Amino acid sequence: MTIGQPSQADSRHFLPLDSLRGIAAVCVVVHHFVTSERFTDLFPHKSFLDVPLFQNGWPFVDLFFVLSGIVITLNYAEKRFRSFAFREFFVRRLARIYPMHFATLLLYVLFRLIKLGFIAVGVLHARTTAIESDTLYSFSINLLLLHALGFANTLSWNAPSWSISAEFYTYILFGVVLFYARSRQSIRVFYLISLVLIAASALLVIFGMHKTTLEFHYDFGIFRCVIGFFLGALALGAVPYLRSIPIREPLQTPIQAVFVVSAFILVCIVGWEPLVSFMAPLVFAAMFVSLLLFPQRAIPRLLSVRALVWLGRRSYSIYMIQAFVIVIAQNFLDVLGPGRIGKIDAALSGQASSVALAVLLAVVLFSADVTYRWVEGPGSAFVLKHFSRKKEREFGAASRAAPNA
Repeated sequence: MTIGQPSQADSRHFLPLDSLRGIAAVCVVVHHFVTSERFTDLFPHKSFLDVPLFQNGWPFVDLFFVLSGIVITLNYAEKRFRSFAFREFFVRRLARIYPMHFATLLLYVLFRLIKLGFIAVGVLHARTTAIESDTLYSFSINLLLLHALGFANTLSWNAPSWSISAEFYTYILFGVVLFYARSRQSIRVFYLISLVLIAASALLVIFGMHKTTLEFHYDFGIFRCVIGFFLGALALGAVPYLRSIPIREPLQTPIQAVFVVSAFILVCIVGWEPLVSFMAPLVFAAMFVSLLLFPQRAIPRLLSVRALVWLGRRSYSIYMIQAFVIVIAQNFLDVLGPGRIGKIDAALSGQASSVALAVLLAVVLFSADVTYRWVEGPGSAFVLKHFSRKKEREFGAASRAAPNA
């Protein structure tokens, strides 16, 4: 059977990709819980989810980068190549990411002020590292989205937002490359430059920065993003060529299953061999391509169920609000005191940490739903209303359907 051009994959967005982003966002939340020193101290009996997949969950950030490259390239390099306008692209990217980033940054400022007040009256004790990293300087570089460009020597404020910094300036690089390719009237120029950027960034990371793992962030994490993002762009460009390869229908679901399982196995083993992490963007890209090639098979249909679509649409809010919820939870447990928590943990032997994780996830999902409805959508609309020349009315619906469009 020769693969035809699937209509679902040609739409503005592809639901299974969004669902995978949501699943990855939840995995990152669990990763931050099971690897938190504070939670480990309070709950010495491990959660039943304290397994390699979550212990090593940080490569899921590279999944976000690859997926962003696929979605952005689909919407701009493929669909709007001849009509691409850099200014409109920049405004749409700013509208997409900055309102949520700004809101969470303000939440952290408010929280720090309240916490300093409690410390002053002796209700809480200061954790020196947290206070020292959240300075006026680190606030300013977070505000300008510079905290993945080597301007800091530690993560600060909303720590996961380093990846938003990396993506923002990668978007600008994408826009410049696409604008140049458009001036040459050749989409092949875009893909050729993408390949050069991937190779140059990988060589710089390995031989210039001497990294033995992809787990770096404030120290020029933008290069990590460039590798994943433009690999996603190349992966999308390869889809039309791969569709011409005849693959029998009974083999299509097994092929997808192999790539999906391989992606999760890679995350599991990266803790034992950090060098494997350099394969993560490539494996994620292959997984996404397999889903795009066979959109009517069992795995894409499973990923299109309502609950996972709901999760995928809120994935950005989940990712951005999770660290704040974790910080609140840590301080709440500090107030309860390790003595009370230790007795409960000893009595339940592992169940206490699992219950704590379940409650944490529920609060994160609830908070993400609130910010999705009241910050992401309205914030994006506000930026577009005041800075976009086109005043695209359909943006609200598009942003709800395709988080990275």
